[in-house]
Amino acid sequence: MRDVSIEEVFTWRDEFGVKAKEAFGGWRVDVSPQTYSDLKQRCDRLDREADPFFEHIRSLTPVPLNGITVHMVKTGEVPDGVFRACGCGKEVR
Repeated sequence: MRDVSIEEVFTWRDEFGVKAKEAFGGWRVDVSPQTYSDLKQRCDRLDREADPFFEHIRSLTPVPLNGITVHMVKTGEVPDGVFRACGCGKEVR
């Protein structure tokens, strides 16, 4: 398993599920509050009709993002700009 930058995640496109499984060992990830905010802003900027690849994030609870669940953890637990395999030990699928 490895950490993945937010920039890399946005390049995965059609291989999203496979790449997430390879990088995170599953489909749950932890992100910092700053990364969560950045992710939300990036998704808000995407044109949903032209690029429906990413789902709109509306809350601070764990949310699905194209097949993965994003958890916001406490500041300092995960570096800003990084997606990390979930530390809760539970798997989505």
